[in-house]
Amino acid sequence: MVREMKKPPRYSAKDVHNIRIGSLLTFLIYVFIILIPLSYTWMVTIPPINQLQVTSGELTYKKVGKNGSEYLTGIRNSAGVTYFTCASGIFGEHPDCLFPVTEYPKLAGRPAVAWWYEQPVYFFVMHKHLVRVVVTGEEKISYEKTLAWSRSTSKSAPWFILIMLGVFILIIVWFEVRIKESVTEH
Repeated sequence: MVREMKKPPRYSAKDVHNIRIGSLLTFLIYVFIILIPLSYTWMVTIPPINQLQVTSGELTYKKVGKNGSEYLTGIRNSAGVTYFTCASGIFGEHPDCLFPVTEYPKLAGRPAVAWWYEQPVYFFVMHKHLVRVVVTGEEKISYEKTLAWSRSTSKSAPWFILIMLGVFILIIVWFEVRIKESVTEH
């Protein structure tokens, strides 16, 4: 009589436990790094222009990002320097507000007026979102352009949320299938 030897399980009970914890962590990463920030972007509402805060002073800028390739627009006055972003959320690309960015050195030091509001981008995190800028009497960023950009960004956010949800679900399902294969093999 020939005895069949059982294949050892591919995953031990500890491995299964660790994989399940990994699946949970994957889900939490999705929620806290993708879903919540994009939800803030999706639900952003720019206040009417008469409800925006206004800061006047001298235009300045600060290089940020990798290799200083992005710029924050600032206004320097007697209260100090206030920096603003045009990024749509906490991970929003292009915080620089003036296009092309070569405008910054040319306009730095000139009198400017900025219209802005505090945009919630994550739990207890606010950005000073620039909506309109006038430098030496010339409008460089218009309220209408900012409103259109914001609407465009908020329209794409739900799609990105769904696509990323699909990716994360596929990752979790892949791990769960591996666990089930392991359990049914022994």
